[in-house]
Amino acid sequence: MIQKLICIFLTFLSFGCSGEKSVRTDRKDEGATVWRASRANGDKPGVGYELIRTPKGDESHFKGTFYMLDPNKPHDFISGQSVELNIFQANDYEVHFQIPIPALQNEKYVFYLEGDWNSDEVYAIEQTSNTNARPLLFKFKRMK
Repeated sequence: MIQKLICIFLTFLSFGCSGEKSVRTDRKDEGATVWRASRANGDKPGVGYELIRTPKGDESHFKGTFYMLDPNKPHDFISGQSVELNIFQANDYEVHFQIPIPALQNEKYVFYLEGDWNSDEVYAIEQTSNTNARPLLFKFKRMK
């Protein structure tokens, strides 16, 4: 996993990349909301995600960005390298996506979301198509 993160980080540098559902959606937000989550990885680059959720009637639309974060600034999105996620299916409960960089081009990811979109935090379990990878928990926080 650490070698894969280093490979991803080097790829960014070389390309110059910038069951029962429990998510509450009973009140719709007035517009797009930005949500961020990150994970530190010791002296290796951390990862971060940004999701932009826009309610449209009874549905929500999502855009997203993946960040490779500086190990010296593990939760600083501004200092990280970024690439837009390829989201191919999304709703308020699940976001299916790929990260369009060569080291991860064959992997598919899913965020299983839980929480209240009207609160300040929503939790996501990230599952990958790589059967050797364990699921990771992310806490998305609404950006003010």
